[in-house]
Amino acid sequence: MRFTNGFQSFRHLAILSTSVLLLSGCDRETTPAAAPENGGVGVLGERVTMDDDPMVAEFRTEAAPYLEMRTALNALNGRLATGDATPEEVEEWQAMQEKCDRERVRLNAILYADSVDPERRRAMFWILQSAN
Repeated sequence: MRFTNGFQSFRHLAILSTSVLLLSGCDRETTPAAAPENGGVGVLGERVTMDDDPMVAEFRTEAAPYLEMRTALNALNGRLATGDATPEEVEEWQAMQEKCDRERVRLNAILYADSVDPERRRAMFWILQSAN
């Protein structure tokens, strides 16, 4: 066995861990559940807006600050990717990313509440997808 250091060892570790994760599902005795016929949340299908629904409209209002943060983060992501970000921008990105993560948890709690029916949930899902 050959031992390496640096990037090579990370690459080998990534390949090994991916293999372990993929193979761990091979001993299942049952097949995974099929996707719901209506597409379900998280399945990109036909866009649903339901703009006239009060619950969806309220969710859109609740999600507006999150969507604004995601837009700002996308701009910073570009600067980080090109290596042009200043140390202050990196700190700003980290703080904003943490705030976005907390807000997404709050919005997911609304989205996945038992009181939200599948059609409304799908419309709310599409609202959040507009940030991507």
